[in-house]
Amino acid sequence: MMFRMRRVSWCWILLLTTAALTVVNSAPIAETAGEDGIANVQQDSNSNNEFHSVRRKTIRGASSNEELQRILEDDMPVRKSPETTSTTKETMRLSASDFEVNPPPPPPPSSPSPTPAPGGDDEESKERANNGRYSPGQLTMGVYYYPWHADDFHRGYGYIRKSLSPPQQPMLGEYDDRDPAVVWQHLQWSRQANIRLWVTSWWGPGSREDNTIRNTILPHDGLQDHQIALFYETDNRIKSQSDDNKLGNIQSDIEHMCTHYFQHPNYYRIDDKPVLFIYLTRVLSRDGLLTDVAELMRSTAASACNVDLYLIGDQVFGKSTNKDFWNDDLVRPFVDLDGVTNYDIYGSVSDVVGRKGGSVTEEEVEYYYGREQKLWSIVANAFGCRYIPAISPGYNDVTVRSGNPPLSRSLQGQEEGSLLRTALREAIPLTDDKTQRLLMINSFNEWHEDTQLEPVRVVQNPTDQPYTITNGISYTGYGDLYLEILRQGSETQMSGN
Repeated sequence: MMFRMRRVSWCWILLLTTAALTVVNSAPIAETAGEDGIANVQQDSNSNNEFHSVRRKTIRGASSNEELQRILEDDMPVRKSPETTSTTKETMRLSASDFEVNPPPPPPPSSPSPTPAPGGDDEESKERANNGRYSPGQLTMGVYYYPWHADDFHRGYGYIRKSLSPPQQPMLGEYDDRDPAVVWQHLQWSRQANIRLWVTSWWGPGSREDNTIRNTILPHDGLQDHQIALFYETDNRIKSQSDDNKLGNIQSDIEHMCTHYFQHPNYYRIDDKPVLFIYLTRVLSRDGLLTDVAELMRSTAASACNVDLYLIGDQVFGKSTNKDFWNDDLVRPFVDLDGVTNYDIYGSVSDVVGRKGGSVTEEEVEYYYGREQKLWSIVANAFGCRYIPAISPGYNDVTVRSGNPPLSRSLQGQEEGSLLRTALREAIPLTDDKTQRLLMINSFNEWHEDTQLEPVRVVQNPTDQPYTITNGISYTGYGDLYLEILRQGSETQMSGN
């Protein structure tokens, strides 16, 4: 299938590989670090687009992973992982100066630029495109939200807080999220934490999640300027389908979204495009399905409701430094998608630090974001795809599956909540103005994996019992601690420029 026009075709890349490899040594991009350490490209939009086109060709043309690393890390100081060195935070974290080289000259003056179309770079269109909710430079904190509890707290599936001794129940008890009072409280807690976007788990037309979003959340009087996007659950909608009908749900699913979601004033947009998050695109790409999925989603949305979708894939995972980014299969998702992020932070961190569960150190978290996630963002951006950082407070799924030792919410030698606090601090500099500085958090209320931020009833003493549930990790009845960590860590980022 044909890629969108803004992407570079493989044939064109191959024809220009030799020229591009020469260009990377003579005229790559110039970046300077702003006050917050975020790299800012010092070029106008035309020359910037020109550069990224060349950069995509250059990286695609690299003949080996080693060559790609040379291109990306030319003149970059050696950084070792924290388990092998005592390298300081300042030397571990990538910065714009690591990639600073001379830019190509600006294009000669030409006739005046045409008036930008809606969704362009002028302030009026930016306000129009984002319903007046976003100010340039302002942080957008989104959270994965699970509207699946209904009257049986998600079909009675287990969650570790219920099994602790003594138990640590949700502040609201085992609630029914079809109750407007529950949704009202969740909205209030989200505002307390500066969360302005729920990315809601979606399992198909007529599912309990679909019904709760459409019938309780979207019409809720307390929604106000809070925004909603859908998280397309591919395990159910694609992966579980028969081999001869893997894509059979997509057209009707997108048509349903067109009818009930994409035109809603509270539906989240980037560049005036409805945003759809897609679970496990890295599995779809591995199975050779992602290109067809993305194209079918886009074409259906265009014909059913005349919109251009902004697709964000769950594509980022683990070490970036050992990925063969010159390989077609690994590069292709950056062409198929508008943005990439990481949902399974537990698995991704485990891959980087080389062990599962227990407690990680502050240095390991700094390395994870300052080195590995930074490189993911650089590679994605080189292909015209945006990177969205993600954080999570911890992990324990022992009551619903086996084989995953729990990850503590405390860093080694530190207090409850220190993992989330440090991850937030390290991830904020990786946010991107082109995605409204979106930062994703896993999760608001996924109790089965114990990634929730939602308040827990305060219990006087921490517990590590029973051991079969905790693996010796101490659990605290934390109240609204995690809402406060987010509020305090994001307060200075909420006003915009």
